[in-house]
Amino acid sequence: MTTCKDVLKEEKFMDEPRPPEAPMPFLKGKRVTLCPVRMQDAEQYARWLNDRETADLLMYHVPITVEREKSVLEEMSADPGEKQVHLAIWLNAPQRLIGNTSLFQINPRDLHAQTGIFIGDKSCWNKGLGTEAMRLLLEYGFTSRNLRKVMLSCFGHNLRAKAAYEKLGFQEVGRYKEHRFVQGGYVDMILMEVFRERFFA
Repeated sequence: MTTCKDVLKEEKFMDEPRPPEAPMPFLKGKRVTLCPVRMQDAEQYARWLNDRETADLLMYHVPITVEREKSVLEEMSADPGEKQVHLAIWLNAPQRLIGNTSLFQINPRDLHAQTGIFIGDKSCWNKGLGTEAMRLLLEYGFTSRNLRKVMLSCFGHNLRAKAAYEKLGFQEVGRYKEHRFVQGGYVDMILMEVFRERFFA
């Protein structure tokens, strides 16, 4: 039997502020949760983006300062979300920030968007965490934003990423030959897309 005292305790718990280090969940999965980006994580993002292996995959070719990253995160946080949605990827246990994923160039008339993702924490590579994060983002895009199609691009030599995208239903629809200069040589840029029906099939 629930007493008034129990109700008051529950209401008090719900009103308690969240710890400052805890992220605000937006899309929760089994192993990862997508949360709004936070200014306080700028230093961690800057560290990842200055790692050459990670930066080359993201086409970052200049040093990234914490101040510059704070400016980027501030723009992301201030955006109303109509044309782009940027979300931090958090590992559920142990809880920590591991990367970022986005929907951008959202077209409300033609109902399509671009997407991108990166896992900055290398200890989380090759564990399917990026795939789970992208699945959460696509489910949101197709069901909550009524998108028909989501598109992305990746380097031709990044076979790990291409395989992960194919697991989610993405198909290669073309490529630019020797399109980007990466690590001393030119690599193809693969164009991929997935339709809502194929994703949920």
